[in-house]
Amino acid sequence: MLPAVVLMGHDIRPAGQPVPETPYDTVIDAGTLETTLRELAEQGYRFVSFDDFMLWRHRGGVALLTFDDAYVNVVDVALPVLEKLGVPALVFAIASGLECGDPFPHFLHELQERWPRGSVICRHPSIAKVVASTPYGSLDELFQRSPGATHDAFAKVLRPEELRALSADLVASGTQPRRTMDRAQIVRSLRSGLLDYGAHSMTHRALSTLPHDDAEAEIRDSTAALAELTGRPPVQIAFAYPYGFVSAHAAAAVARLCRAGFTCAARPVSAIDRDATLPRFNLDRLTPQRTRDAGSLGSAVASLRETALLYARTERGRRLAAPLRRALRALTDR
Repeated sequence: MLPAVVLMGHDIRPAGQPVPETPYDTVIDAGTLETTLRELAEQGYRFVSFDDFMLWRHRGGVALLTFDDAYVNVVDVALPVLEKLGVPALVFAIASGLECGDPFPHFLHELQERWPRGSVICRHPSIAKVVASTPYGSLDELFQRSPGATHDAFAKVLRPEELRALSADLVASGTQPRRTMDRAQIVRSLRSGLLDYGAHSMTHRALSTLPHDDAEAEIRDSTAALAELTGRPPVQIAFAYPYGFVSAHAAAAVARLCRAGFTCAARPVSAIDRDATLPRFNLDRLTPQRTRDAGSLGSAVASLRETALLYARTERGRRLAAPLRRALRALTDR
């Protein structure tokens, strides 16, 4: 029997349009999307809605298509493919990006990809603040570093509200267009009957790095925002962990506040996976091969390992594991 699988896509570009080189193929074209969905259907998978997936996932043979970040191209480019194939999808939106501009780090990726050297936006107070915190003399120089270095510089220096204001100013100045959907676009897209929406946090910060109260607020507030948009009760909203980073506290909050939670663990869904930590394969040209190679037993073992690691990072888990760590150190010191 085929195990149930969840696919995780991000941005979709028109067929034939070059896609930027990004880690893990987070941008694919419409041709790759259609080919991948057809190949999985030929393997025997049946694509279903989020609600049906939660009902039938233990029976196997079902697939759920998801997209993180709610890019505009999910409607403009991916939806015609989904309509052609009759495939529904669950889209996870970052709640802070629904009003004024792309959320962080998405506006930064767009700015870096299309950066006009010497742009007047360099004089923006928030950008000047970031550049001043680095050893570089300008944003031009900072953008020549790795994307990770640029991301970290902005994330460490600017507060979430400053990042939101900067994104809004970039849109207002005409420096860059929006790439993620706003509130009105999401409401219109619901009329397709194929797209449903879940929450992807308020500010796309890694929940495992936040204090418990902040992490819980990210889950609770974003879930409430998407519930208001979709007309669902908050407890029926799905949640996707930013960057796939999960903590035991965040998973417990999702279990209490949401219908399900989705990680980035690249494997099928096993019979022992909890609703709050369901794994997803990255959506790219290699997805059909990965689903064929993955076994049910290996997925169950991986689920147990992931659960154990989550528990080991809790205060109680660290306390219980301390004697074992001391014994191991004593053995290696001999």
